[in-house]
Amino acid sequence: MFKKLKDIKITNLVTLLSVLAITLVLLIGVRAIRETKKVNNNIEKIYEYRLIPITDVADINANYLNIRIQINRSNIEYSPDFNKKIKEYDAKIQEYVEKYKTSNMDDDEVKFLNYFQKQYNQYMEVWEKVNSYTSRGEKIKSEDLKSFDEYGNNIAKTIESLMKYNKVDADKIKFNSDSIYNQVINTFTIIIIISLIVLGVIAYFIRRSIKYSAKDIINKLQSIAKGDFTPNIETDSKNEFGVMKKALAETLGNISSLLEEIKEKALFIERSSEGLSAVSEEMTSSSSNVALAMQDVARGSGEQTEDLVNISNILSDFGKRIEDIVSAIKNIDNNANQVDKMAEDNESNMQVIVKELGLLKGDFNNFVNLIVELGKNISKINEITNLINDIAEQTNLLALNAAIEAARAGESGKGFAVVADEIRKLAEQSKVSSESINKLIINISDKTEILINSTDTMDAELESQINKVNNSIVNISKMIGAIAEIIPQINSVSRSAASIEENKNIILQKVESTSAVAEEVSASTEEIVAASEEMNSSSEEVAGTAENLSKMAKEMTKEINIFKLKR
Repeated sequence: MFKKLKDIKITNLVTLLSVLAITLVLLIGVRAIRETKKVNNNIEKIYEYRLIPITDVADINANYLNIRIQINRSNIEYSPDFNKKIKEYDAKIQEYVEKYKTSNMDDDEVKFLNYFQKQYNQYMEVWEKVNSYTSRGEKIKSEDLKSFDEYGNNIAKTIESLMKYNKVDADKIKFNSDSIYNQVINTFTIIIIISLIVLGVIAYFIRRSIKYSAKDIINKLQSIAKGDFTPNIETDSKNEFGVMKKALAETLGNISSLLEEIKEKALFIERSSEGLSAVSEEMTSSSSNVALAMQDVARGSGEQTEDLVNISNILSDFGKRIEDIVSAIKNIDNNANQVDKMAEDNESNMQVIVKELGLLKGDFNNFVNLIVELGKNISKINEITNLINDIAEQTNLLALNAAIEAARAGESGKGFAVVADEIRKLAEQSKVSSESINKLIINISDKTEILINSTDTMDAELESQINKVNNSIVNISKMIGAIAEIIPQINSVSRSAASIEENKNIILQKVESTSAVAEEVSASTEEIVAASEEMNSSSEEVAGTAENLSKMAKEMTKEINIFKLKR
C-alpha cells in the first residue's frame, strides 16, 4: 500500500491536506456560528422574556410589601403620609404590571396576572374603606384585617407562583442552551479528533515519503561522491523524488559512458605511445649503426686519399729518376694492386651502405606514417574533448535550471538544490579536466607537427646522402677501371721505357681525379655521419615525447579507474 501511496506527488498530498484543513475549519466555523446563534437567542429570550418579567414581578412584590407595611403601621398610629406612600407604591405596582403585560406572555402568565390584579384591586378597595375611618382615629376592624390577610396571602401566593413560573421557564431555556453547548462541544471534539487523525495520517505519509525518498537519494549521492557510479536507482516512481531519481540516473549513465570512452582513448594513446617509443628506439639503434659504418668509410677514404697522394708524389718524382724506373714500376705495381683491392672493398662497402640506407629510408617512411596517424588520432581526441566540454556545459546548464526549480520549490527543494549543486560542480570539474587534456593534446599535436616537418627535412637529407653514396660508387667503379688500365700499362712500361713518360702524365691525371673523388667520398661520409647523429637525436626526442605521452595516458587511466562504472 505504501508503495502505491509513495507514487502520489507530494504537491497533491499537500494540496489535499490544505483542502481538508480549510474544509474542516469552515465546517467548524459554520457549526460554531450556527450553534452560537442559538445560544445567543436563548440568552436574549431569558433576558427579554424571563429575566425582565422576573425583575418586574420582584419590583411588584417589593412595592406590595411596602403597602402592607404602611397599612400595618397605620393600624398602630395613623398618619396621612401612610396613604400618600401607599398611593405612590400603588402607582409603581400599576406601572410594573403594565410593563409586564408588554412582555411575551403565555396563557398561564395571563391567568396569574389577571388573578393578581383582581386580588390586588380588592385589597386596595379594602384599604380605601379602612382609610376612610382610620383617618378619624379609629382602629382597623377585625373583618377588614381578615380581608387584608386573605387578599394579601392570595396576592403573595400569586406573585410567588408567577416568579416560580418564570424561573422554571428560564431553567428550561438554560437547559436547552446547556444541551446546545454540550452538543457543540461534543461535535467539535469529534470533528477535531477526526481532523487530527486524518491530517495526522496524511502528514505521516508525507513525512514518510519525504524521509524515505530523501534518505535513498542522499545514500545514492554519497556513493556517487565517492566515485561509485554503479548504484541501482529506481525510476518507476511518479512523484517529485521519482522525477529527480530519473534525471540522476540519466546523468549517471551519460557520465559513465563519457568516462568509458575517455578510458578507452587513454588506453589507445598509451599503446600508441609505447609503439612510438619502440620505433624511436629502433631508429636510434639504426642511426647509431649507420654512423659507425660511415665513420669506417670515412677512415677508409682518408687512408685512400693518403695513398693517392703518395702515388702522386711517386709519379712526380718518376720523371726525374728514370734510372730507378724499374724499381719504381715495381712499387707502383704493388701500390696499384693495393689500390685496386681497396677500391673493390670500398665499392662493396658503398653498396652495403646504399642497401642499409634504403632500409633506413623505408623504416623512416614507416615512422613518418606512424607520426601522421598519431596526429590524426590526436585530432580525434581533440574532437572528443570538445564533445566533453559541450556535455559539461549542458550538464552545468541543467544543474543551474534544477537549482532554480529547487529554489522555487522552497523547503521541499533544498535536498534537490544540494544535488543540483553537486552535479554543477561535477560538470565544472569535467570541463576543467577536458580543458587540461585538450591543452596536453594541443602541445603534443604541436610537437608532432614539428617532428613531421623535421622528418620531411631528414627524408630529403637522407635521399641526398643516398644519391651522393651512389655517385661515390660510380666514382669508385671508375677508379677501379682506371687502376685496371694502370696495371697493364705498368707491365708495358717494363717492356718499353719510352712509353712510360707518356703514360706518366695520364697516371698523374687519374691519380688526381681519384684523389678528388676520395675527398668527396670522405666529405659525403662525414655529412652522412652528421645526419645520422641528428636523426639519432631526433629519435631520442621522439622517444622522450612518446614516454611522456605514455605516462600521461597512464595517469589519466589511473584517475578514471577511481570511478566505478556499470558494464
